[in-house]
Amino acid sequence: MWGFCISTIPQKAHFTSIPKEENDTLAYGAYLVNAAACADCHTPVDDKGQPLPGMDFAGGRVFPTPMGTVRSANLTQDEVTGIGRWTEAMFVNRFKAYADPSHKAPTIHLREMQTLMPWTMYSHMKTDDLKAIFAYLKTIKPVNHSVVKFEPIKD
Repeated sequence: MWGFCISTIPQKAHFTSIPKEENDTLAYGAYLVNAAACADCHTPVDDKGQPLPGMDFAGGRVFPTPMGTVRSANLTQDEVTGIGRWTEAMFVNRFKAYADPSHKAPTIHLREMQTLMPWTMYSHMKTDDLKAIFAYLKTIKPVNHSVVKFEPIKD
């Protein structure tokens, strides 16, 4: 999965340093969001692979798969189409649900919802790291952008 995620990066990675202040949650969240390349998958792009202006983290990036078309979710603070109504606990729990050793991935059939989000890999992040990411995402401007997350292949 990591190889797939990295191969979708539209430009060379730009590396940053870990913030010196351990308690600077926003700076640390920004660092983690950059390191995890969240914007690369959660920002829609044009036909040349360039991010659409004003659509940072607004979701809708298209990923064709053999099962159908998957689109990334809107991570902006829009209360209708994004995560603007999410609490920190909801955000953290969404990731941590996949860390439970008793969790079994459901069997997904051909025309059922698919995702490329590497939930299982990210589920092992520290809770404080997920909280920092959420705190940073709270600073992203809301973009009202409704996304159809999955369209199954057609016969």
